[in-house]
Amino acid sequence: MAYTEGSMSTEELKKLFGDSLQVRDDGHVTFSNDGDTEKFMNNSELKSTFTGAMGRDAGDWDDGVSSENDLGTLVRYLSDGGNKSDDKPADPYVQSEHLSTAKERVNNWENRFDENGNDSWSTLDAKKTNNQSDKASAYLNDYKLNLREKNKQRQNKSSQEPM
Repeated sequence: MAYTEGSMSTEELKKLFGDSLQVRDDGHVTFSNDGDTEKFMNNSELKSTFTGAMGRDAGDWDDGVSSENDLGTLVRYLSDGGNKSDDKPADPYVQSEHLSTAKERVNNWENRFDENGNDSWSTLDAKKTNNQSDKASAYLNDYKLNLREKNKQRQNKSSQEPM
């Protein structure tokens, strides 16, 4: 069996290396049984993966100095990192509604130009301004009309009063 990068789950690594394999969270690999390191250093398939697929120097394998480190490197190479399933990894966080809204506003601002290069927001602002000025004009006209009516009423009152 040829070993490839990221091809083995934790259970598969345990089957290959046995229960003495211990992997810390930081990736450091040790073997609880002292004889296990030597047993795996004599495995020709592991050695060929180390020197072939990983491109490491054959002189580094079982040099008596860092054999356990070499096996640790090999275990990390073979490990799928716990991501063997076809499921997408879960999002590390969920965006808050405030952040989502802010991103949407930024996206809208950045994409405000239509296909002709016209700024769609400036036309919206112009419509809004026209609408506001229409409301203001209507209010002013109503106010003036109200004043005229009051003036007429006053004039009518004053003309009806005897002197």
